[in-house]
Amino acid sequence: MNTTLIRFLVQLRNGFLFNKKSISLNINSQYLNVMEILYIEGFLQTIKIDASRARYIISLRFFEQQPLIHKLKLFSIPSQNCFISFQELSFLQDRNIFLLLSTSKGLLTLFHCKK
Repeated sequence: MNTTLIRFLVQLRNGFLFNKKSISLNINSQYLNVMEILYIEGFLQTIKIDASRARYIISLRFFEQQPLIHKLKLFSIPSQNCFISFQELSFLQDRNIFLLLSTSKGLLTLFHCKK
């Protein structure tokens, strides 16, 4: 995972932790796949583009005024990749875990990797 995506995820986590309704980010094509997955999974409410300022405006989704993302842990960093086998993935069954994996088929959630 590159540093640009790490910064994006940290900004997203901070927005949730500080109960921000929305966050604003510079437009970057690397964010699109992650934002799409997070939107489909229900973590983001809306994604808008402010073309005049070249920024994404992302509305965060809360449930009963509680953030949907409480904790964020990055297993891979740019200098050290972490590899996991399908057999190890199959042992992860906690429904409270949202795992985003970079695969040969692109970014996939834990659920889609197990399919």
